[in-house]
Amino acid sequence: MAYNSLKISLLVFFFATILSPIFSQTSYLYSEEDNAYKMGVELFEKGKYAQAQEFFNQVVAHYGSEHTDVKADAEFYLALCSMELFNLDAEYRMTEFIAKYPESPRTRTAYFEMGTFKYRKSKYDEALYYFGKVWKQNLTKGQLYEFYFKRGYSYFKTDQLEPSAKMFYEIIDKDTKYAGPANYYYAHVSYLDKNYETALKGFNKLKDDPTFAPVVPYYIVQIYYLQGKNDKVLELGPQLLETPEVKREAEIARLVGEALYAKGQYQEALDYLETYKKKAETYTREDIYQLGYVYYMTQKYDLAVSTLSNITNVEDGLTQNAFFHMADCYVTQGKKEQARMAFEAASKLSFDGEIQEISLLNYAKLSYELSYSPFNETITAFYDYITKYPNSIHHDEAYSYLVKVYLTSKNYKEALASLEKIKVKSPEMLAAHQRVSFFRGLELFNNLQFSAALASFEISLDGKAFDKQMNSLTQYWKAEALYRLGRYNEAIGSYSKFLLSPGAYSLAEFNTCYYNIGYCYFKLKDYKNAISWFRKYIDKGTEVNQLKRGDALIRIADSYFVSREYTNAIEFYGMAMALDTFDVDYAMFQKGFSHGLVSQYPQKTAILSHLLDSKPQSTYAADALFERARGYVSMDSVRLAIQDYNQLLQTYPNSIYKVKSLLQLGLLNYGSNQLETALLNFKQVVKEYPGTEEAQDALLGIKNVYVDLNQVDIYFAFAKENGGAGNVSMNEKDSLTYISAEKIYLSGNWGESKAMFSNYLNKFTDGRFALNAHYYRGDCFNRANADDSALTDYYWVIEKQKNIFTEPALYAASHIQEAKKNYTEAYQLFNKLENMAEVKPNLLIARKGQMNAAFQTQSYAQAIDAARSVLITDKVSEEEIRLARLMLGKSYLAQNLSDAAITQFRILGLDVRNIEGAEGKFRVIEILYNQNNLDEAEKNIDEYISMGTPHQYWLAKAFILLSDIYLQKNDGFQAKANLQSVIDNYGDTTDGIVDEARKKLQTIISKENQQFEPAPEGDTGHLNQPENADPVDVSTHELPVDQN
Repeated sequence: MAYNSLKISLLVFFFATILSPIFSQTSYLYSEEDNAYKMGVELFEKGKYAQAQEFFNQVVAHYGSEHTDVKADAEFYLALCSMELFNLDAEYRMTEFIAKYPESPRTRTAYFEMGTFKYRKSKYDEALYYFGKVWKQNLTKGQLYEFYFKRGYSYFKTDQLEPSAKMFYEIIDKDTKYAGPANYYYAHVSYLDKNYETALKGFNKLKDDPTFAPVVPYYIVQIYYLQGKNDKVLELGPQLLETPEVKREAEIARLVGEALYAKGQYQEALDYLETYKKKAETYTREDIYQLGYVYYMTQKYDLAVSTLSNITNVEDGLTQNAFFHMADCYVTQGKKEQARMAFEAASKLSFDGEIQEISLLNYAKLSYELSYSPFNETITAFYDYITKYPNSIHHDEAYSYLVKVYLTSKNYKEALASLEKIKVKSPEMLAAHQRVSFFRGLELFNNLQFSAALASFEISLDGKAFDKQMNSLTQYWKAEALYRLGRYNEAIGSYSKFLLSPGAYSLAEFNTCYYNIGYCYFKLKDYKNAISWFRKYIDKGTEVNQLKRGDALIRIADSYFVSREYTNAIEFYGMAMALDTFDVDYAMFQKGFSHGLVSQYPQKTAILSHLLDSKPQSTYAADALFERARGYVSMDSVRLAIQDYNQLLQTYPNSIYKVKSLLQLGLLNYGSNQLETALLNFKQVVKEYPGTEEAQDALLGIKNVYVDLNQVDIYFAFAKENGGAGNVSMNEKDSLTYISAEKIYLSGNWGESKAMFSNYLNKFTDGRFALNAHYYRGDCFNRANADDSALTDYYWVIEKQKNIFTEPALYAASHIQEAKKNYTEAYQLFNKLENMAEVKPNLLIARKGQMNAAFQTQSYAQAIDAARSVLITDKVSEEEIRLARLMLGKSYLAQNLSDAAITQFRILGLDVRNIEGAEGKFRVIEILYNQNNLDEAEKNIDEYISMGTPHQYWLAKAFILLSDIYLQKNDGFQAKANLQSVIDNYGDTTDGIVDEARKKLQTIISKENQQFEPAPEGDTGHLNQPENADPVDVSTHELPVDQN
C-alpha cells in the first residue's frame, strides 16, 4: 500500500547495517538470503504478493529462531502481503510482528498499517486505536497526509467531530490528493457545528472539484438559508432545481419555498412548498404548518384546513397557531360549528396568550350563537373568560352574554353550579338564578328525584321574585314534590301559597291545584276537606281535565263511602258513571255495593248486572258476580243466587271468591233441602281449603247435613279424617293460640309475633289458622330481611288453593327473588301473580316484574310479551310506559329486529329529559350508524344536542359515536375535536366515558403521527435542519485519491 515508504525504509536499513559495529558475521549483502529478500521486495512492489511471500518465507525459514533485522523485515513484509491478499491471518501476522519486535523501526509503521487495515474494514474504533500509536515522524509525507485523513474520517464516523475537524484541518491546504476530501469533511463538520462561514468557505473551495462539485451547491444553498440570506437562496436554489437530474429536489424546493415565505411572497412560495410535500419521503410538522399557512394566506381555505389539521396532535405553539388559522378559515367559509371547535382547541393552549384570549371569547360567542352546550360549554367558556381576563376590554360583553346564556341554558345542573360560583350577582344574574333553579327542579322532578327537586325549588324561591309567574309555578311544583314525598300537610301549605300568589289564576295549574289539595286531604284521611276541594274542582265543569274530573267524582264518592254516607256516595258514583271518563267499572261496582249497604237490593243487582253486561272483561267482574249473588240472597232469589255462584265457579275458578261461593252454595242448597248437593259443596271446601276458617264452617255444615240424614256416625268418621273430631277444648286452644299471636302481629311487634306464630304452627300443623299463620310469619321474616325463611312460608301459602293470602304472598315472594337476582324464579312468581291478581295495581307490578326478569335472563321473546302487556295495562304511569318501551326496544335489538327496535327508541327519544328517553335517542343513533346511514345518524346527534338532556352519559356516548362518523367521512379534525370535548367537558371520570374517548383519540393521533418524522433535537424553529449523514457516497475502503 505504502510503496514509497518501503523503499525508504529499505535504504535506511542498508545504511544502518553498514555502519553498525555489531553486524552479523555472515555477509548479508552477498548471501542467498539477501537475494531472496531483494526478490521478495521487488515482487511486493510489483503487486505480486503471493510470489513475494515465498521469498520472504525462505528468509524467515533460513534464520529459524535466530533474531536478525533481515528476518524481522521479512516477517513485516509477510504481514503486509497477507493484508494485501485479504488473508484471514493478516491481522494476526501484523499484531504478532508488533508483539515480537517492539523495538523494530518497522513497528511504528506497523501501527499505521494496522490502522489503515482496520479503516478498510470500517472498524473505525479499532482503526483509531492503532492510529493513536503511530509516530508521525516515522511516516513519509504521503503517509502523513493519508494518516491525517483516515484518522480524521475514523473520528467522523464515530461521531467525534472536534478531533475529526482537527485532523482534516492539517491537510486542507496541502498539495495532496486527500486535500479535496479533507476540505469536504472539514466543511461538513463545520456545517454540523453551525460554523456556517467556515463551512461556506470550505464548500466554495470545492465548487470546481470534479468529485464534490455536484454536491457542494446543496450545502451552500442550505447555509445561505440558515444564515437568513434569502436573496442568495433565491439566486442559487432555482438554478439547482433546473439542473438535469437534480439531486435533493424536494429539499431545495423547501428552501426556496421558505425563502419566499419569509419574504411574504406566498403565491410564489406555494409551488415550491407543494413540490417539497409531494416529493419528500418524510416531512416534519413544521413543514406542513408552513404549507397550510401559505394556503391560508392565498385564500385556499379548504386546503389550509385539511393541511393544518394534520399537525394538531402535539400540544405546542405550532398547534395553537394551526387551530387559530383553521378557525379563521371556517369563519370565512361560514362553517361556524367547525370554527367553534377550532377556537375551543386554540383556547385550551397557553403558548400564545393573545391567541388564547381571542379564541376563548370567539369560542364562547359561537357556542352561544349556535345554541351549542351539551356539556355546559357555553357557560363554562364565558365564566372562564370573565374570571381569567377581568380587565379585558371585552369583559362587559362577555358578562352580558353569560347572563343571556343562563336565561336560555337547558343544562340546568351545570348552569346552577356555575351560578353558585359567582359571589356578587347583578339583578340580571339573580333573575337567571331563579329561572335555572326552577327548571333544574323540574328536571329532577321528571326523573323522580323528588327530594333533590324540592331543594332546587326552595333555592328558586329564596330571595326576590324577579319573575312573579315563575315564582308562582315554583310554589306549585314544590307542592307537587312534597306530595310525591308523602308530606301532605306541607304540600297543602305550598298549594295554598300558589293559589294566593300573583298571576296564579291565569295559569293552567290553578284549577289543578284544587284537585291536588283534595288528594292531599284524601291521603290524610281527612275526607271532609277532601270532599270540599274535590267539589271545587268538579264545579269548574268543562274548564278542567275531564279524566281528572271523573277521578275527582270517584274520590268524592269514596270519601262519602268511607264516611258511611252511602246515599251521597251513590250519587257521586252515579255522576262518575254518567261522565264516563275514568274507572267507570269501579264506579259501577261501588255504586252497586253501596246500594246493598242501604238495603236497596234491586238497585244493587240492577247496577251490577249492567256492569257485567257492558264490561264483561272488567277486573271487577268476579267481584260484581259475587256481590250480585249476595244481593239475590238478600232478596230471597235463591235460584238466581245459586246460578251466579255456579257461574262464578265456572268462569273464575281461581278467584278468591271460590271458597266463599262453595260455602254459600252449600248453605243455599242446605236451606233448599238439597242435602246431597250441599254435602258436596261443603266437602269440597274441607278438602281443598284445609286450615282455613271456611273449612271449619264447612265442617259445621256437614255436621248439620249428616244429623238431618241421621248419619251421625258417618260425620264422626269424616270429621276425624279431616281434622274436625277433636274435642271442643282443643279447638278453643287452637283459636286462642292463634288469636294471641295475631294480636301481637297487628300491634307491629314483628319479632315476638314471629315466635308466637312458630309456636302455633308447631302445635297445630294443620290448624284452623295454619294458612294465616304461615303468611303472617313469612311477613315477619320478610320485615327482618330473613329472605329464605320468608320464602319458605310464602311458598307454603302459594302452593295451596287460591286464598286471600295467595296474592300478597306472590307479591312478596316475587320481589324477594327479584332482589336476590334469582330472575328465573322471580319470573315464574310474577307470572303467577299476573294470572291471579285481583288487586289492580298488582297486575301492573306482575307484568313489570316479568318484563325485567325475562330481560335479565336474556329471554327476549318473553320480555317483549311482558313489555307489551305493561303498555296496555290500565293506569300505567308515564314512567312505566317509558321503561316498557325501553325494554321492548332493547329486546327487539337483541333479536336483531332493528326496525322494530328503532320504532320504540324513536318514541322514547322525543323527550330526552328522562333517562329512558336519553338512552332511546342514543340507541336510534347507534342503529342508524350500524346501518351505515351516517348522515341520518349525524342529523339525530345534532337534534340530541339541541334538545339538551341532564343524562350526559348517553349524550357523551353519542359524541363518541359522532367521532366515528367523522372518521368514516375522513374528517379527522372534527373526530378529534369531539373526543377532546368529551375529555375536557364531561364531568364524571369514573363511568368509563372519558377513558373510552381518550383511547379512541390516542388511536387517531398515533395513526396520524406516522406520516411525520420527528423534528431534530434542539431545533427551536419550525424549519427542518439538514440531515446528519454523509452526503457523499465515499467508499470506506479507498477514498478517491491516487495512491501512486
